[in-house]
Amino acid sequence: MRLGECLLLGRDMAFDVDIEGLSQDTMRLEAELVEVRAKRTLPVGEIGHDAFGNVPVFVDHGTRRQGILAVGKQDVNVLGLTPLDEGVKIKTASSDHLLVDIESRPDLKVGDVLSFRPDYTAMLSASTSEYVAKVFEDGGE
Repeated sequence: MRLGECLLLGRDMAFDVDIEGLSQDTMRLEAELVEVRAKRTLPVGEIGHDAFGNVPVFVDHGTRRQGILAVGKQDVNVLGLTPLDEGVKIKTASSDHLLVDIESRPDLKVGDVLSFRPDYTAMLSASTSEYVAKVFEDGGE
C-alpha cells in the first residue's frame, strides 16, 4: 500500500483528487527573487541544449516583467510546483534558477519571497535535496 501522498499532502494520487477531512495545505516551497526586470520572452540567437539535454521551447509574448528565483531543477521538480502568489506564472527553469512571469505584479521586487505548493514529486525532490532548507512548523492543533 502506498500512502505517502495522501498522508503528507491530503491527496489521492491514483485518482488525482483531494481527500475529504485531510489538509492539502501542509507544505510549501519558498524561494527568493534574485532578479526582477522587463525582458524579452524570446531569447536572441540560436537556442541550444540545457543542462539536462533538452532544447527549451519559447513562445514570443514580447517584453514582459519577469523574475528569477534562487531555486531550480537541481533542487525541486519544478513541473510539480503551483504558485501561491496571485499573478505569478512559472515560465521555465535551469538547473539552479526558476523564471517566473510577474507582469501583473508591479509590487514584487528583488528580495521578495514567493511561495509554491508542491505536488508529491516536487515535495519528494525538495525534501531530499541538500540545497533546500527544511523548516518545520507546529500546526498549533
